[in-house]
Amino acid sequence: MNTQLFLTLMPLLLAGCKDTVVNPVDRIVGQYKAVTFIVLGSRDEPVDVLKYGGTLTAKLESNFRVEGRVTIPPDANLGWRTIDTTYSGTFTLKADTLTFKDTQTLLDRMPFLVQERRLATPILLRIPFKIILEKQ
Repeated sequence: MNTQLFLTLMPLLLAGCKDTVVNPVDRIVGQYKAVTFIVLGSRDEPVDVLKYGGTLTAKLESNFRVEGRVTIPPDANLGWRTIDTTYSGTFTLKADTLTFKDTQTLLDRMPFLVQERRLATPILLRIPFKIILEKQ
C-alpha cells in the first residue's frame, strides 16, 4: 500500500521541482517614470528638474526596444534650450546594468543599475545626472 502511494505521488513531486527559466529582460519590462531627475554640476548647486515640472518616462519592451518622453522646462535655468521630446531606441542588458542606445537624447550610453522596481544611474564622474526611474 505504501509503495503504491509512493509511486503515485513521486511523479507529482518531481514535476513540481522543475526549474523555470526566466528571461532576464522579463524582470525589467514595463513602464517607468522618473522619481529623481537631477542635473549635477551645471551650476553651483544641482538642479532638480522634476521640481521645475520636467519629466522623464520610459517604456521597456521584451524585444529590447525603448520609447518615452523627456521634458526639461526653461524654468530649470540650466542655460539649455527647452527640451520636450518623445524618443525611441534600444537598450542593452548586461548583468545588472541597462544602457540606452539610439534614443537621440541625453539617455544615450547612460548606464542604469537594475534594482528592485527601479533603474538608477550610478554615481560616476562622467555622468552629470542622478536619475531614478521607478516601475509603474
